Amino acid sequence: MLIVKAVIFMLFLWVATLPGALYAQSPVGTGGKSSYAVLKLGSFFPESSDLEKQDAKNGFAGQVGFGYYLARFFALEIDLGYLETKGSLGNLGVKYGLYPLEVTGRFGLPLGFVEPYLAVGLGGYYVKTRAGNLENTSSRAGFFGGAGINLNLGENFFIGAEARYLVLSAPTYYVTPYSTYATTNIDLDGIIVTGNLGFRF
Repeated sequence: MLIVKAVIFMLFLWVATLPGALYAQSPVGTGGKSSYAVLKLGSFFPESSDLEKQDAKNGFAGQVGFGYYLARFFALEIDLGYLETKGSLGNLGVKYGLYPLEVTGRFGLPLGFVEPYLAVGLGGYYVKTRAGNLENTSSRAGFFGGAGINLNLGENFFIGAEARYLVLSAPTYYVTPYSTYATTNIDLDGIIVTGNLGFRF
């Protein structure tokens, strides 16, 4: 638990000190624009066997990201958002809500108006589990990897698509042999697929 808290604390420190570090960089982004903001909307697809046992369904995924090109082929991005999935636990409906703060390294290959990229990163996740009237909250560290593509519609605007695989575990409820509920850690791994709309500045 101390390690998780330390990781989340370091993420917040990094976020707090990042603007000053980025301000000192030279503009090297696409079209001479070095910074960008992006809205990502899509779905979360549960992939772990733990979620499969709870018959978890595909859920909503939404994020807002802010990035900076540190080099022509590399950008650093910070994302905030919300993910969810719903399933069942015995006779109870279960809902998992994930609130991520993520730091992503993007390795891109600008090819005119097309920019494919790979993404790797880590994050701190506030996880809220609700099973009927029962509720459990926790803060966990996770990591992910994925890929995407941007289509530049000019120097300022772009659209794109992205897919990530998230690796994360968090406490949830389970039914005991005595028909009561206890908590245990389960895997909340899943694929996040989004369509993206961005603005460079």
